Amino acid sequence: MVNGGTPPEVHIDAELVRSLLRAQRPDLAGLPVVPFANGWDNEMFALGDDLLVRLPRRSIAADLVVNEQTWLPVLSPHLPLGVPAPVHAGTPAGDYPWHWSVVPRFAGGPAATAPQLAGTEEATRLAQFLRALHVPAPQDAPQNPFRGGTIESRTDSLRVVKSEFPATKLGYDYFAIEHIWFWAEDGPQWDDEPVWLHGDLHAGNIIVDGGRISAIVDWGDICSGDPACDLAVAWMLFEEFDRNVFFGEYGITSPSLYERARAWALLFGLIYWRSSQDDALMSRMARTVLDQVLPRFTID
Repeated sequence: MVNGGTPPEVHIDAELVRSLLRAQRPDLAGLPVVPFANGWDNEMFALGDDLLVRLPRRSIAADLVVNEQTWLPVLSPHLPLGVPAPVHAGTPAGDYPWHWSVVPRFAGGPAATAPQLAGTEEATRLAQFLRALHVPAPQDAPQNPFRGGTIESRTDSLRVVKSEFPATKLGYDYFAIEHIWFWAEDGPQWDDEPVWLHGDLHAGNIIVDGGRISAIVDWGDICSGDPACDLAVAWMLFEEFDRNVFFGEYGITSPSLYERARAWALLFGLIYWRSSQDDALMSRMARTVLDQVLPRFTID
């Protein structure tokens, strides 16, 4: 989970968490409650040694927690890595207006802050995870206007973030941005059944313990659509050799899927850069993916 630095719309502290637990899970209310992390949309508190309490901090995130509570218990038994299916699906109470969750706490920390992953083996494991996740989704699966759609649906966003991106100053080939994007936009789009997507699969939401992926967290953007959106993670975690291992294990079916995944990685990298001015972790994430996606210009 990446700290977005946005102010919460409600005051959330350890006493609020304890009051919610006393009302709805008294068997857990006696465990220590300690601030753990906050992101764009949620506050998290450690509950004892093995659990976390996850609470929306903004109204825009309230429905996202409900999506997690509804669908993660359905999907998690079929997935080969840890997933935070709720131990308790909390409901609004007292001064707190939204649904909230008690979820498992996984060993390790975000890949964005961990040492380099152990290459080929982890590329294989992550590809197997996504292959298991990317199965046809039901008609009532959540929809997300910002994830899993066509490349064209995000072209306006690309133009906005590109206009703010100092590519030449940072040493990137500015013209490659348009080339990568419009190559993907002009090619074939996803025309199969929409599949399940994590929707926000980046190095901050992949938990690594001892160089191995232990869990995939923060499923607020879970939705259905084109798998290219999730496959963008290959440029966020792996260099070229291991990225090729990843796509080989996943069983990528067409060059156009690869091109769309690369375009999504480019968009995410630019968005991370725009959000990175006061956030060192976001800056690191942005440079990691952009270094893999964009060529550097050379001067003779």
